[in-house]
Amino acid sequence: RMLSEHRINATPPEETTWPVRQPDGTYAIPAAKIDILRDFVDRWHVNAVPVPSPSAMFADPVKERSAIDSWMRNLDKAAHDLNRPGVTFYIYLTDEPNDEKAYAWVRSWGKAIRGSGTSVKVMVTEQPEPQEVAWGDLYGAVDIWCPLMPLYNAQGAEKRQELGETVWTYTALCQGKQKSPWW
Repeated sequence: RMLSEHRINATPPEETTWPVRQPDGTYAIPAAKIDILRDFVDRWHVNAVPVPSPSAMFADPVKERSAIDSWMRNLDKAAHDLNRPGVTFYIYLTDEPNDEKAYAWVRSWGKAIRGSGTSVKVMVTEQPEPQEVAWGDLYGAVDIWCPLMPLYNAQGAEKRQELGETVWTYTALCQGKQKSPWW
């Protein structure tokens, strides 16, 4: 309980959430792995579970759309079978996209994931407003923003939250010369 009381989330073993390709081309997480995940969630009072990104399995979010949709349906089924309301499944899509190419990659994969109709959230360690306007934004591709605190803009974050998106932070995001929280 100490972890959840201090809003620290334990990470379950990755193999408990990795989909297995079935003979018919779909994906599934075996029930035994869901049981292990459920025990982990209950023991550590976990409220968010990172799950594998389809970008780790597939090369092209457009050409392999039907396989990606199957991957995401499987993760939705796993979340349903876990039967722990309030536990968020999320994909940590990428860490700090810091150029135009990285932004395009996030838009491509994030929109493919979100376009599948999944309940799984897309998390990116980035603030809602791009560092460079020329890169474009990530709106429509990200559900959970994890901003670099010196670049955090409360008004921009509030706008995204009004649209149902979330803002998370973590302790590594405290570098820079500007004052930022240390916890």
